[in-house]
Amino acid sequence: MQKTKKKVLLRNLGIAVLTASLVACGGAEERKAKYMEEGSQLFKAGDYEKAELAYKNVLQIDPKHWESRYQMAETLSKQGKIEKAFREYSTVVANDENHVMARVRVGQLLLLNRAIDDAEKMANEALAKQPDNVEAMVLLAGIQMAKDNTAAAAATVEKALQKSPEDVSATLMKASIDVRNDKLGDAIALLKQAIEKKSDSIPLRTMLVGLYAKNQQNTEAEAQLRAIVQLQPQEVQHYKNLALFQLGAGRLDEAEATLRDAIKALPESDVAKINLVDFLTEKRSLDIAIAELQTIVAQNPEAFALKFKLSALQFANKQADKAEETLKQIIEQDKLGPNGINARDKLAVYYAGSQRTDEAKALIKEVLEANPRDAEALTLRGQFSLAEDKIPDAIGD
Repeated sequence: MQKTKKKVLLRNLGIAVLTASLVACGGAEERKAKYMEEGSQLFKAGDYEKAELAYKNVLQIDPKHWESRYQMAETLSKQGKIEKAFREYSTVVANDENHVMARVRVGQLLLLNRAIDDAEKMANEALAKQPDNVEAMVLLAGIQMAKDNTAAAAATVEKALQKSPEDVSATLMKASIDVRNDKLGDAIALLKQAIEKKSDSIPLRTMLVGLYAKNQQNTEAEAQLRAIVQLQPQEVQHYKNLALFQLGAGRLDEAEATLRDAIKALPESDVAKINLVDFLTEKRSLDIAIAELQTIVAQNPEAFALKFKLSALQFANKQADKAEETLKQIIEQDKLGPNGINARDKLAVYYAGSQRTDEAKALIKEVLEANPRDAEALTLRGQFSLAEDKIPDAIGD
């Protein structure tokens, strides 16, 4: 009787453990699916930082979920974190023999770095799994171009366009091959035709700008640059590209107006403001640039990047006392925050160069108490130690 009860107890306990495990697994799968969907939606919306976090959440639950690692690499790539993206793509390639697009991405980055043989290996592996993968075919065409096998590249890209006639990357590759074959007119015609079907494609228009400029069709090139600005008015680089084109044509006033348009369209962008200040510095004068930047800083008192820019221009304009005051303002505002630390570093360098050694050392001490691994402060302290023949201290720093 006792044995029977024991068996029943053990059986019930086993069922309870199994049920708990199944519920836990089910919960984990549901959470992974939730985070994957969240990441996908954020990626589509262009919020790449938050999408990256969603995919990281998947990997915390399941570190071997290779598709989420691939998608995280895609978000890193979109943020310009190419080295990190390459590592993640490579991890997927090493662990998932069937992941075609990871191989394509690794191949593309290897080709950009002129590792042609390694890139070709990735392209061949991808095409062995998916012979009709258009991106893999375009990658192979790029490799063939890099090997000066233009005929093979043309055949490969034609195959890609037969599979997907409106594919942008294949169209760009075909245009590149036309240019290589001295068929500039054909390349321009191809891109114009493609833009008629995909009028919102920035890569197509960008390449067309280059070809128009190469063909000395400057009016047409500028029209495309303006169209790009209209398509993506929140991208500060587009305004800069248009301004540089106008600058190249010697139209300084128009270039300045374009950079000011960028500030109007992107009032929160420090980059847009710095682009204008750089233009004024190079094409007008330091005094004009400083006056402009002082006005901007007064309107944006928390924009530390602009204040650092102002101090740099003041030093360049031999206004060291004003530059010192600007850096002191940053220290007062940010205390021992990252900008306050950076301002102390810069001020210490100025003091050191001005024979104000005690003041420099005091600032270095403050920095290293807050951050013992601060490279600039350690370097400067090491230089002081070296000057004082404190060799072990200098080496340590």
